[in-house]
Amino acid sequence: VSSLSILMRRTAVTVHERSTVASLNGSEWLEWLDQHDSDSFFCSEQASVLADGPFRPSIECDAEQLLTHCRRWIIDNLRRHR
Repeated sequence: VSSLSILMRRTAVTVHERSTVASLNGSEWLEWLDQHDSDSFFCSEQASVLADGPFRPSIECDAEQLLTHCRRWIIDNLRRHR
C-alpha cells in the first residue's frame, strides 16, 4: 500500500500542478483524487488506505480492487495530460 500510495502521488505531481498536489494529505488527498476520477472510488472506505495505510501497523483491504482502480486512475490521468 505504501508503494502504491507513493506511485499515485508521483503520478499526480507529474500530470497536475505540483503546488496543488504536493501539500494534500488525508481526506483532502482522497477528495482531490476523486475530483480527477470517473467513478469516485477514492472517497470510499476501500481507498482510505491510500491516505493512512502507510502509517498503520496492519491493513485489511481488497488489494485487487485497490490496484485495479489505481491503475485505471493512473492510465486515465496520464492520457488526459499528454
